[in-house]
Amino acid sequence: MTKKYTYLDLEQWYETPLGRYVYAAEAEWLADYLKQCFGYYLLQLGGSHSLKALHPSPIRNHIWCIPQHHNDNHETTLCCDFEQLPLAQNSIDTFVLPHTLDLSSDPEAVIHAAAEALMPEGTLLILGFNPVGILTPAKQLLAWSRKELPWGLKWQRIGRVRRWLEEADCEVESIKTFLFSFSPTLLGSTRQRHLVEVLGQGICPTWGGIYLICARKHMVRLTPLEVKWRKQSLSNKEPVLPMQNKQ
Repeated sequence: MTKKYTYLDLEQWYETPLGRYVYAAEAEWLADYLKQCFGYYLLQLGGSHSLKALHPSPIRNHIWCIPQHHNDNHETTLCCDFEQLPLAQNSIDTFVLPHTLDLSSDPEAVIHAAAEALMPEGTLLILGFNPVGILTPAKQLLAWSRKELPWGLKWQRIGRVRRWLEEADCEVESIKTFLFSFSPTLLGSTRQRHLVEVLGQGICPTWGGIYLICARKHMVRLTPLEVKWRKQSLSNKEPVLPMQNKQ
């Protein structure tokens, strides 16, 4: 029986050497996108409790949404079911889903719930493990081990996520993959890792171990109905007199 992982398991994994390496890369890429997001409310579904990746955003109201309560809840924490968010329609300006789909048993429902609460022209940022990226060989080799992340998760294909977004009236604006180094210690210096990232983006930009999808919700545009006026001749009719107030 496959173990069901939670955001708490992901938080613990972020404390491992590989987890810290992945988290640092994700925070760096998210920062570039979040600087361009504006509005009143930014909501993160799951992920790390530190909200560190959300700090670069001009949006001041940050909400962390988790599926269950625990003692270390942040003061702006919302505990709820990700598939049925207790949010009004068109109320959130930006959603951040850090491996939320990888952990969910119904990722399609999560996307539809987030899209319903997203403002028109709002931004949806999705982080996920790339099933055709540099980390895939390790996942295949360690498939027998279901006790460790991220190998036991169900990694969602980019094409499938894109289809779900389009069905939820969200247009995919960009797809980036990054993390072309298998291990944080394999290449040694930061300069060498940066060089590998640059080469990966230029040679095989879809093979990164992590993907970041940026989508925007379609604005519903109403088409005004053309009113057809019918001309009438008043030459043979009595003049129209204004109404008089009755005393």
